[in-house]
Amino acid sequence: MRNNGKVIIDRTHAKKGDRLSFLDLAKTNSKSVEIIWIDYTLEHARHNDAFRAFTENKERMGRVTFFTFRKYFEEPEITEGYSKITKVGRRVIQKQDNPLYYKFLIS
Repeated sequence: MRNNGKVIIDRTHAKKGDRLSFLDLAKTNSKSVEIIWIDYTLEHARHNDAFRAFTENKERMGRVTFFTFRKYFEEPEITEGYSKITKVGRRVIQKQDNPLYYKFLIS
């Protein structure tokens, strides 16, 4: 931030209060904050989790994690102090590009 660089925070912040510390830090340093909101359905998020677990040899996240996130999620709003919010929907991966991805399609 000191050298006018950009900072990217890659994390899930479900509640407005969880995002507030980043907004405060940006404001203190006279920086603007943009959000890229990846808006997946619960089913698609679980599908991606299954795919990652298989292809990256990782444990799957528990169902409770997904349902808890959905329960407490508060949509980001410009009034929180963002300069821009970009909502991105589901990216469709073509079956011919990655047939393995479709083997784990839950919905």
